[in-house]
Amino acid sequence: MTEDEVIDRFTYSRPTNEQTENIISLRAWLQDVACFMLSLPMDERCRALAITKLEEVSMWGNKGIVKAHADSES
Repeated sequence: MTEDEVIDRFTYSRPTNEQTENIISLRAWLQDVACFMLSLPMDERCRALAITKLEEVSMWGNKGIVKAHADSES
């Protein structure tokens, strides 16, 4: 990994309007999945871990959506 790659990882990229809509859609879908999981009879620790993983999907998904645009500008 180069210094430029490290800097790129920590540089803020503002999402476009279209990307913002995609991020909102992703979050809504993940929220629906998390709420569905609340209705399932399951071990609380497992549920909490699964919801944490959904949060990770949200974070990485957001980055991936925005980064796709940033990469295409390079």
